[in-house]
Amino acid sequence: MVKILTAYTAEIDEAEGALAEILEQIDLNGLRKNSVGIVSCHSEFIATGILRELSEKLPFDVIGATTMSCATAAGYGMYSLSLTVLTSDDVTFETAVSAPLYMSDYEKTMTDAYDAARQKLAGEPSLVISFFPLSADLSGAVLLERLNTLCGGAPIFGGLSSDVLLTQENCFTFKNGDGDKRAAAFLLMHGEVKPQFIVSSLPDRNVSKQKATVTEAEGCVLKKVNGVPLMEYLKERGVLTRADSGISAVNVPLVVDYGNGSRPVALRVYNVFENGDALIGGAIPVGATISIGQIDHDGIMGTSREALERISAVSGDDGVLIFTCVSRFLMLSPDREEEIREITATVGDKTPYSVAYVAGELCPIYGEDGKTYNKMHNYSCVACVF
Repeated sequence: MVKILTAYTAEIDEAEGALAEILEQIDLNGLRKNSVGIVSCHSEFIATGILRELSEKLPFDVIGATTMSCATAAGYGMYSLSLTVLTSDDVTFETAVSAPLYMSDYEKTMTDAYDAARQKLAGEPSLVISFFPLSADLSGAVLLERLNTLCGGAPIFGGLSSDVLLTQENCFTFKNGDGDKRAAAFLLMHGEVKPQFIVSSLPDRNVSKQKATVTEAEGCVLKKVNGVPLMEYLKERGVLTRADSGISAVNVPLVVDYGNGSRPVALRVYNVFENGDALIGGAIPVGATISIGQIDHDGIMGTSREALERISAVSGDDGVLIFTCVSRFLMLSPDREEEIREITATVGDKTPYSVAYVAGELCPIYGEDGKTYNKMHNYSCVACVF
């Protein structure tokens, strides 16, 4: 069994005050045999050295990523840090962080880091929590596919680094205070841990009933649907695009049905190349179908409430990790904290929890066979319920 403890601080300027506030909320003497920490924070906590000092004072490893905003029961905000401690007598934890990842050698680099943690476990991992870098030239879905191979399909939960400016310059992943803009951080768990996974993306009313079949694709690159390039198909459907090609040329979600009985997945179009091919937020096989989606205020808040209802139905006293998409935060402007307020008010003190905004959500979905299948999501609120 895994128990969750959480702490929070908005003290971003003064290290001593921030550390005191965090350590007052975590009873280090009450930890079980094995423990590990997960941190979500503003990038200033790295720059000021607060994250490093915190890591040095904790008697366990810490991994995590920068975030646009985070929360625990103790508070929420953009310029803040949350610490989530997983502690257990019968589940063991091992962590690792990769060297910087590049398209030319990311497979070997990830393998080296993963193996370093895996070799310390008594057996195969039963759950992996991972944080990937936000990168303009290396898709999180590609990294997820590699990690899925390395861990033999064990459930993977996590997200991509983000920041209040959402630029790669300020987005970091880290282990024990050492931040890197291109690294992946891993937490491997071994033992009897079987969390429930929840994904809530777009409400049905925000997804077109008309579907198009993927007729040509390669990995995360969608080449044609219904035999024509994506941009041509979207124009036929009357979708307004920002440009014929380029980053953010398309700002509508694509809802992908993999045809295996699992729930459809909402994905973002990250880039449209000059030849019409589109880089999508997740792998998209030939034969899958896509529908055009819409993200709006009522859809965001409605799916947040749906996720919270499902969390309430399965959660006990052990705790829950929640990651939600930065697009949801931005689309709620001018009241961007509405979703995080809803989460904190609903969960309250019923169970320990932490929330962080990520630039891509890693969460398994369930197939018709009841098994989990690791997927990357966009525009979603995802949860790992212990």
